[in-house]
Amino acid sequence: MEPKKRSRDRIALDGATVAVFLAAVGLPLYGFFFRDPGPLDENRERYVPPRITADRYVHSEFTKHFEMYLGDHIGFRDVLLGWHRRIVFKYLDEPVTDRAWIGRDGWYYLNQSDPYRGNPSKPSVAARGDAWVEAFIERDAWFRSRGIEYIVLFAPDKAAVYPEYLPAQRRRHPPPEIATPVAEKLAARGVKCVNLLPAIRAEKERQPELQYYYKTDSHWTPEAARAAYGEIAAAVRERFPDFRPHPLSDYTFRETPGGDLRKLAGIRDDEPMETVRTYEPRVPIDYRVTDEYFSAEQRGEQLDKSQSLVSAQPEASGPPMLFLNDSFGAFLQPFLFSDFKSVWCIS
Repeated sequence: MEPKKRSRDRIALDGATVAVFLAAVGLPLYGFFFRDPGPLDENRERYVPPRITADRYVHSEFTKHFEMYLGDHIGFRDVLLGWHRRIVFKYLDEPVTDRAWIGRDGWYYLNQSDPYRGNPSKPSVAARGDAWVEAFIERDAWFRSRGIEYIVLFAPDKAAVYPEYLPAQRRRHPPPEIATPVAEKLAARGVKCVNLLPAIRAEKERQPELQYYYKTDSHWTPEAARAAYGEIAAAVRERFPDFRPHPLSDYTFRETPGGDLRKLAGIRDDEPMETVRTYEPRVPIDYRVTDEYFSAEQRGEQLDKSQSLVSAQPEASGPPMLFLNDSFGAFLQPFLFSDFKSVWCIS
């Protein structure tokens, strides 16, 4: 029996299927071998080819690392991700990852849900807060034994200052605010602690026309840092009565961008970068970047990205300071550099 001949429509359909398959496989491979991927539009470097060693084969590490390398260098990766962002963000009104929340009126938030909620094998929020308390008490004792005054600062979460722009579900079930109970427990144990949330909320109520957090960034703005610095200065003055901060008239302004949630939410470069004004001392500050504070072993780890700022202002009224800070500390630095004789800022 002769096989049934395929119709022209069927031949065309099969040809189209083969063409789509070859394009789906061939174009990424062509881009992988012959196209320069260019700089990565993410806050990291592209994965490099894994080294071929016996140990990596034995421990199945080569396959994992090669998969990450291939995923970063596959042809037209950035184009495809751009299409995905536009569909998810622009048309479905959803963030491209679960690490961000899309709020109201152009506000975006870092996902602050408890990742361990409902997992009995992980510590609760309260237990983690208690662990913070014990760690800070231990540090306070270490500094006291060396005659060093220690002050703990808590920068508030964006959702605690601007809850009105959270997505509806998050307004009904806001993320936990753990700084306040931790600060209260530290104060009860004799540790000097400044919770900056009340001061920023009060300043927001007094001057609502100013912006105290970026809309498209998880960090506070210099205006919030200014409000917070008033509380910090008061705490320092309790220990050093002669401390006198510079007035705001001793500062000028410049523009600074922000938007670390743009990539997480999916905005990227589809909208202009958000900028706010930041404070700049009128008197030049003598400061330098260094990693001298760290040992050679520490510098050999990851400190190429964790260099410290060191300032010198001998005429300032504040004592020498060691400022252990995260990214929120950047907008406090102009005030600290102006008012303290020397400052080591270590991130």
